[in-house]
Amino acid sequence: MGLAPYRLAGRHPRTTLAAFLLVIGLPTPLLPTFMETPEEGWTTPTEERNARRFNETLGREEVRRARRVLDPLVGGVTRPFLAGVDVSRALDTDESPEIQVLLRLPPGSGIERSDELVRGFERRALAGREVERTITRVSEDVSRLRVIFPREALDRPGPYAVREALVGEALKLAGVEAGVSGLVPMGFFSGLGNVSGLRVEAYGPGWDTLDQLARQFAARLARDPRVAGVDLDAGRGGRQPGREVLRLRWGPQAVAETGLTASAVATLLRARLFNLTPTLIVDLPGRPRLPLRVITTGAERQDWNELLAAPLEGVDRRFIRLADLAQASDQREPPAIERKDQRYARFLEVFYLGPSSMGRGLIDRTINALPMPPGNKIERPQATTFSHEDQLQLFGLIAASIGLVFLVIAAVLESWRLAAWVMLSVPLAWVGIALAFIAGGQNFTEGAFMGVVLAIGIAVKDSILLADRFHRLELASPATPARRLVLAALADRMRPMWATTWASIAGMLPALVLREAGAFWVSLALAVVGGLLGSTLLAPAAMVAFVSWREGSARRQPA
Repeated sequence: MGLAPYRLAGRHPRTTLAAFLLVIGLPTPLLPTFMETPEEGWTTPTEERNARRFNETLGREEVRRARRVLDPLVGGVTRPFLAGVDVSRALDTDESPEIQVLLRLPPGSGIERSDELVRGFERRALAGREVERTITRVSEDVSRLRVIFPREALDRPGPYAVREALVGEALKLAGVEAGVSGLVPMGFFSGLGNVSGLRVEAYGPGWDTLDQLARQFAARLARDPRVAGVDLDAGRGGRQPGREVLRLRWGPQAVAETGLTASAVATLLRARLFNLTPTLIVDLPGRPRLPLRVITTGAERQDWNELLAAPLEGVDRRFIRLADLAQASDQREPPAIERKDQRYARFLEVFYLGPSSMGRGLIDRTINALPMPPGNKIERPQATTFSHEDQLQLFGLIAASIGLVFLVIAAVLESWRLAAWVMLSVPLAWVGIALAFIAGGQNFTEGAFMGVVLAIGIAVKDSILLADRFHRLELASPATPARRLVLAALADRMRPMWATTWASIAGMLPALVLREAGAFWVSLALAVVGGLLGSTLLAPAAMVAFVSWREGSARRQPA
């Protein structure tokens, strides 16, 4: 009964091998759908020529429509793996189930004053029903408070209400540097407000289209009550607010009524807005020309509406109000306009009131549901600390390991054919690895690279047992059909193969079950467990189908 699936694979070898190929996936989803050719910016004419050829063939609208249907079908497990798994170092970016409060007092404040202030935060925290415990450390000028919750409480609003209450308590302090962090990817620091959110990057060939797409993305995110806001003009290096620009349209009618040109109005406003540079140059009798700086009290704090309503002295000492004559608009400009890979780049920041994992999931779902114009893209940058060279080295390590394993197997078994059959377990182990990381929601860290090498070694070992047994049976019974021999070898070696697999999985279970295990060990365990299950389940069927297909091809060839 246990060999029934493998007998079925032997009866239909071509169908079985084609199914395995589709499960692994073809590389077509890695191709771009369209290559933009802006008017300028290409470094060489060759790149422009290649882009034009691509758009005339694979970039045609008919091909793009067909790929929308075919790519999910032929992408296999590789397509969702590349779309949903980050290749990064073992960095735990998820928030711990606790809130940290830091108070820095002026030097010499005394330990009594420090303890008195932090006690107010303790009372606020302990008012929350879901608080598990608090830990306080008080020194003369610094107080630290940790408010710890059960991990399962992060899915409920209680801990976040406690955090907002602590932020409110920090706002009441004067002359004290206060900070509240934890639970969410934003921290509050006195004097700075809420800083640091989840980064999103948008790319497109045109700035206006990209701006419209970013606003649609922000509007969709705003439907979730946990999204506190979306900064559409965040800079590359973090929160870098753009400029607030007041635009005045000073038309011909305003010039005729006041006798002031647009440049004259700008000169009048300069005295109200800029206090650090000379406003005008004056000529004094018998003395050289002197710069004159006019200082307006409160210029750095004045409101636009107050500026527009304030009277300005015009021609012939006539006073005018800009609000009556000019069309004003308040606009915010980005800190910079960047182009990356011949496309405009825009950086957004999402302020999410919840764990980072939930925020990242919301952003990914919103991006997938948002219709993208051709050539535009919104993505959440991978939280990776691997450089491109590091990734190439690690993938090169895996490729070198596979090559050396193949050569060793061919030398030991003295057969290139058997070595090729054994190596069928490697791509089928990848099926299990990809599914494990997709289901587990973990990053593909350096531990995963080590796990892949371990999984390849163990999976190949099991396939060597099967191939060696088949080879011995083939030498003992050369007249017996190869399909019967491989099934007999499989029946003989199935028990030790699964024993090796389950023993290896049992050794990796603690890293998967224990919460204290870090991302490095979790990713290593996922790679080993997924790779062994994939190879042990699928590799024997692939070998039976391959042997049966070769046997059928040999029979059809003329003697």
